[in-house]
Amino acid sequence: MKYFFDTEFIDDGKTIDLISIGVACDDGREYYAVSTDYNSGNASQWVWDHVLNHIPKDQRKKAPKVIARDLTEFIQGAPKLDPPGYAPPRLYGWYCAYDWVALCQLFGPMIGRPDHFPKLAYDLKPLCDLHGIGKISKSGFTRHNALEDARWNMHVYNEILRLPNHLDI
Repeated sequence: MKYFFDTEFIDDGKTIDLISIGVACDDGREYYAVSTDYNSGNASQWVWDHVLNHIPKDQRKKAPKVIARDLTEFIQGAPKLDPPGYAPPRLYGWYCAYDWVALCQLFGPMIGRPDHFPKLAYDLKPLCDLHGIGKISKSGFTRHNALEDARWNMHVYNEILRLPNHLDI
């Protein structure tokens, strides 16, 4: 199963403070959550203008532990016996190093991540670079909304698959 994810966060060069996370699965399921724990007082003007001012006012916020529990259930783990054709879940993002850290921090230290979670996230940007793909339009997608960006990541992946001789990771 393939999962495409994105986060919005506040960072100061030392810490990453999760604002929201969105995940779109290739089976059509989606997950979106806004954290209760981010400190908007630490947000830059850019984060206010592009992220915080666009979170729906009626969006219910969740504690990071609840988001971690939800993601553990949402991202399907390995069955007790691996049936033929079983593939472990894979996570994909765009420039996703900080997103990956923000997601993993939901579980505490690295060893706190669920056993069935992948040990890494695949970054779509270098894959586009390897294929010589330049700018990809975000037309039809809301920028800096974690779920919309996760959907766009799936769109990018599917565009790569349409290329002749594509590299599939």
